[in-house]
Amino acid sequence: MGELRLPTDSAGADPVSSFTTVLSLLSGQAVVRAIAVVAELGVPDLLTDGPLTADELAERCDAHPGSLFRIMRTLAAIGVFTQTASPARFGLNALSRSLRSDVPNSLRDFARIRGGELCWDAFRTLHQATRTGDCAFKLAHRADFFDYLQEHPAQARFFNDGMRSLSSQVHSAAIRAYDFSQFRTLTDVGGGSGAFMAALLNEHRALKGTLFDRASAIELSRELLQTHGVADRCRSVVGDFFDSVPGGSEAILLSRVLHDFDDRQVARILSNCHAALPPGGKLLIVEYVVTDDEEGIPAKLFDLHMLAYFGEARERSREEFRQLLEESGFTLRRIVRTTADIAVIEATA
Repeated sequence: MGELRLPTDSAGADPVSSFTTVLSLLSGQAVVRAIAVVAELGVPDLLTDGPLTADELAERCDAHPGSLFRIMRTLAAIGVFTQTASPARFGLNALSRSLRSDVPNSLRDFARIRGGELCWDAFRTLHQATRTGDCAFKLAHRADFFDYLQEHPAQARFFNDGMRSLSSQVHSAAIRAYDFSQFRTLTDVGGGSGAFMAALLNEHRALKGTLFDRASAIELSRELLQTHGVADRCRSVVGDFFDSVPGGSEAILLSRVLHDFDDRQVARILSNCHAALPPGGKLLIVEYVVTDDEEGIPAKLFDLHMLAYFGEARERSREEFRQLLEESGFTLRRIVRTTADIAVIEATA
């Protein structure tokens, strides 16, 4: 994204270049909020049929023309939209097309989350949390993240919609990168709405699945599994993965679950998964893997969100995964990279 590309090595940079780079990085909050605003207003959808002026966009999305022009001008400058010289018309490109609501794997709802008050307030208290080791979200909202969502159903729906848009990209990338056809049975632990399971069952017709989560998530999953036509190949089990995990499958999937918890909680989840698998059974963990090269930047940025929302929860390195897995009776076999900056970590019991 133009000047906001994160530098991996500033050694030898001249003072003027360093000054400009730091100023660009310090404008990050403006970029996040600006993208969230255009996503909320539905601007990318309005540009589907071609470029429009800020006045035309403002009329159609009930916004102030001058304010919208300045937002669009800046986002165009960093590569989110296109802009013609005179008259200034704004159009879609590869980045802004992903913010349309009607495209596969749309990021519109996720952009609304990232720039919304639910998550923004956690970063407001990050300074205090960094000094004390407390959880920033809890300091801001007086409740743990998931407890807060349970007490605020409207915010929970907003959050779930946004995460669904991000998760669909992760699911697609993982299915392309890893060979799930080797399994006849698979349990998705903490599978939420069942979107990943539905995608797997649609891709692999011989596969039978078990979806395991709390009652509220299982209730939400029923309609989705029916809609995708896979409900007859998926049993739904209600429970808590801190207590136990249902057995009977060759493999267990944990997708974007472990990064929500600290090491002690992760060890408990992994131990329960180990108890549910047969000897040689496979555990598949879909998570970011933190590395110290340029490929590790997305994981480190996401890790800051884990720090803000959950405190001790985190994205982990290969060595951190290996240690947690071995302590729970697993052997780390390999890490399969995907096109979504995320990985499928394969371990055996």
